Amino acid sequence: MRVKPIHKQIFLFFVLLCGAAFVLCGAAVASGVAAPAAEMFTVTFATDKGEFSYIDEPIEPTDYLVADEMFTRKINAPLTEKRAMMSKAVRAGASYERAVTLCMPKAAETVDAMERALYEPALDAEMTFDPKRTPPFMIKREKNGRMLDREKTFELIYICAMRGAGESIAPPLTIVRPEVTSEKLIARTYLRADFSTEFASSNADRSHNIALALSHVDGTVLNPGDEFSFNKTVGARTESRGFRQAKIIMDGDYVLGYGGGVCQASTTIYNAALRAGLEITEVHAHSLSSGYVAASLDAMVNSSSADLKFKNPLSDPVFISAYAYNGTARVRIFGLKSEFKIVPVSVVRETVSPPEEELVADLEHKYLPAEAESGDRLTVRNPKDGIKSEAYLEYYRGTTLVRRIKIRSDSYRPLRGMTVFIP
Repeated sequence: MRVKPIHKQIFLFFVLLCGAAFVLCGAAVASGVAAPAAEMFTVTFATDKGEFSYIDEPIEPTDYLVADEMFTRKINAPLTEKRAMMSKAVRAGASYERAVTLCMPKAAETVDAMERALYEPALDAEMTFDPKRTPPFMIKREKNGRMLDREKTFELIYICAMRGAGESIAPPLTIVRPEVTSEKLIARTYLRADFSTEFASSNADRSHNIALALSHVDGTVLNPGDEFSFNKTVGARTESRGFRQAKIIMDGDYVLGYGGGVCQASTTIYNAALRAGLEITEVHAHSLSSGYVAASLDAMVNSSSADLKFKNPLSDPVFISAYAYNGTARVRIFGLKSEFKIVPVSVVRETVSPPEEELVADLEHKYLPAEAESGDRLTVRNPKDGIKSEAYLEYYRGTTLVRRIKIRSDSYRPLRGMTVFIP
C-alpha cells in the first residue's frame, strides 16, 4: 500500500477546510446573519421614569422569507452598512422613524415603551358655581401634560448611529396643552345682567312664595342651546311643595291662590334674561298691569298653561343667581362679556280709564268689622287704568345706540275700583 506524501495530505485538508468555510458563509448569507459586527450600537435615554436603552443585537430569522428580507434591509449587517442604508432612506424623503426601523426594527419597541411611560395627560381647568358663596365661582387651574416627540426621538437615534457606537441622551418631550384654561373659564364669569324688583316684605306669605320660587332657580347653568323653563325648574305651586296662599290675578281680578307672588319672581328673571341677551321663546303678559315692573316687561306664569322660557344662544354657558331678601327680588346672570349693553324700554301707547267705582253695602260685615257704624267705608279694590303698550330692546355700544327692536305688544284691562260701606 502506497502512502501519499505528507505535503499532498496537507493540501487536501486545506481544500476541505476552505470548502467548509465557503458553505458556512453561504448559509450565513442565506439566513441574513452576518459575521458579528466589530461594534455594537447602543443608545440610552435617561428619563425621570428610569432608563430606556436600545441595543442593536442580532435578530434570528423565523424562516427563509424573513431571512431574505432581513438580508435586504441590512438588519444583521455591520453598523457601517446600516448607516449607509439609513442615510440613503432619509435622503430619499423617508421619516427618521422609517429610516431607523428599516435597519433596526426593534428600536420601535424601546420607543413605544418609553412613550407609554413618559405620557402624562393635560388636565383641564375646572370651575364650580355656587351663588351662595362670595365670589360665586371657584376655579381650579389647568395643568400641562407631556408626551414623547416620537419623530424627534428617532432622529436622535439616527444621529447617534451616525456619530458612533452609542450615547446616553435625554428624551425629547413636547408639552400637551389643556383644551380648557383658567383664563377661558374666568371669561365666563362676567356679570351680563343684574335686575331687581321690590315687594312688601310685610306680606309674609307672598314674600315666602317669591323667595321659594327664586331658590329653585338659583344656581341654574344653561349650556349653549339649552332652554330654561320656569315651570319645570320651579315646579307646581302647591301646598305640599311649600307654597302658601297669597293674592294672584285671575280673570282680571285679585283672588287668593297658592303661589301668589311667584309671577314677580318670573318677571324679575325675565328682565334679567332680556338684559343678558338670552333668546326669549315664551312669555305672557298679565291681564292687569303690574306695580313692580313697567308695562310689557312682565312675565305671567301659572302651573298649567303659561310658562316663561328662554334659550342660551351663546357659545359658552350662562350661570343664574336668584334670591329674595328684605323686600328685594334679585337675579344675576353671568357669562361671556357681551358686545352690547342691552336696555329694555317700555312704551305706553294708550291709557284706558276704569269704569266708575263700585259701591257695595257690606251688610254681612265681610269686610268691615261688626262694630262698624252706619256710614263707615272701606276701599277694597283700588281702580287701575287699562294700558296698551309695547316693549323694545335697545342695543348700545358704549353710549351709541346701535339698534332698536320691538319685542312685544300688550293690552292690560282696566280695573274697576270697589268701596264697601255700612248703610
